[in-house]
Amino acid sequence: MKVGIAIITKDRQEILNIAVSQHLLHSMFDKMVIIDDQSQEAIYNPVNRLFVNNVEVVRPPEWLGVAGARNYGLSLIDDCDVMFVMDDDVFPKEDGCIEAYLEAFDRNPDLHMLGAVPNEWGEVQNVFDSFVSTAKSTGVIFAITTHGLKTIGGFDGFGAKYGFDDADYFQRAHAAGLAPERYCTIIDFERYFHISDIDGDFKGFKWSGKSALGDDKFKEMEISGPNHFWKDSQVIFKPYK
Repeated sequence: MKVGIAIITKDRQEILNIAVSQHLLHSMFDKMVIIDDQSQEAIYNPVNRLFVNNVEVVRPPEWLGVAGARNYGLSLIDDCDVMFVMDDDVFPKEDGCIEAYLEAFDRNPDLHMLGAVPNEWGEVQNVFDSFVSTAKSTGVIFAITTHGLKTIGGFDGFGAKYGFDDADYFQRAHAAGLAPERYCTIIDFERYFHISDIDGDFKGFKWSGKSALGDDKFKEMEISGPNHFWKDSQVIFKPYK
């Protein structure tokens, strides 16, 4: 079972360093790529001093936005059996985080995409088995099997750099029968992962809670907003490369 992780980042070297360090401590993976989506100062490899040769920083030739950067990451790890696409401000807190996803996939043969996390109050609703639960979408992490990727493809930015691509992805996965509930995650996600926007500071690092792009991001989201609801007439598969 080959596991790949793509981490999306922009102008947040410090939190990225923490994320990669935590992955090296607690994650099981064969391949990790860090997508530097045109940071003002190019991201350096936060683990180069440790001689970790399966972690690579890749800088696309132009700014892609979240949906595009996620697709770029997928294109670099799509030779793996299970692919994780993560934001730079979510990272594991203890061992077993990747294994929990693999076990959920193994015990649920019709399950091919897990991505949502508990809502801002840490609530997980409507538990329907001991390995998977439903939750509200925040889009900070996606786990996708090879079959899932071949079925629904990548993320749709709706013509803008930002814009509800995570909600669209969850809905397409559910419509394709890849997730028994629209928003699914592993049980005890909050035990395994630190989510900076929910959990705040981490081991002395002060989390500001602000996107590096600030108001520009929200302007882009307003452009995409009217189109963010996935409709039955839309195709399920959307190209990622």
